[in-house]
Amino acid sequence: MRKALVVFFFVLLTAAPLHAEVLLDKNVQYFQPTVDGSGVLWSYGSEPLGMFRMHYGLWADDAIDNVDYIDPDDELYRVVENQLSGTAVYSVGFFHFLNFGFAFPFIAYRQFNEDVDFLDIESGALGDLRFDLKWTILNRQQKCLGLALLGRVTTPMVYQENSFASDRYPTLSPILIFDIGRRWWTFTTNIGYKYYTAVGDEGLFELETGDELKLNLGLLFRITRTQQIMLDSQTTTLVRSPYGEPDLDYAEALLAYRKYWQRLNFTAVTAGVGVGLLSGVGTPKIRFFVGVTRDERRLSPGDVYY
Repeated sequence: MRKALVVFFFVLLTAAPLHAEVLLDKNVQYFQPTVDGSGVLWSYGSEPLGMFRMHYGLWADDAIDNVDYIDPDDELYRVVENQLSGTAVYSVGFFHFLNFGFAFPFIAYRQFNEDVDFLDIESGALGDLRFDLKWTILNRQQKCLGLALLGRVTTPMVYQENSFASDRYPTLSPILIFDIGRRWWTFTTNIGYKYYTAVGDEGLFELETGDELKLNLGLLFRITRTQQIMLDSQTTTLVRSPYGEPDLDYAEALLAYRKYWQRLNFTAVTAGVGVGLLSGVGTPKIRFFVGVTRDERRLSPGDVYY
């Protein structure tokens, strides 16, 4: 199965630079909004864009204390105290059942703890390019029940040791999407497996990386035809020891409000807050975020409003 995935996505992979020193080769930029605007915030839905229709936008988030580490003696190492990041997203429908999109993440500014100057981390960084290909099997908008498969590839743009913004090598992720909904609400769940094409040795603070399991749960309420309230969550853990390594286990919950302007091709502004639920590296104490997106689509009176 792994070999088949590697071959399938090989054209999207780029050669990763080699470094003599192996540190924390792990991308802990967990704020990853959907590239096609489906589902909730970062939990995908089954609904397709439609042929040649597009979704694009820009997201910004401010994460507080998102890189902490507790050593075996229960001593806290605070690495990143504040981080301002952005993500540009774009997606297009090639068929009525197939979307392709990508995300371009970046870190604009980070405030580091003065006790970790030895890490020599730059305040800005480029994250991993993310490519998502979604195949809709059942469209929730038509059947009330939805089912889709998503294939994801990430690849580093500019790898930096200790950046916490990039994996050392490309990764592959098959994701199963299931959702259910009516006109005024939608529930969606995503189950994914993140496969590292290569993994280094022990990393920073003796933290190892490895293949991960991912679970997203999201709930969306349509309070009017143009206003939405969203609850979303995401958690990841190592396959080899599910929730057995607290410094690498991640979980976060989000609450957001969205306003659409239908006369502007469904231009939307989304704003919200997130809270960390676990203590793993990359989990913020609190996160504030805002996004401006646009869907080039038209809904008839009989369609499900989203």
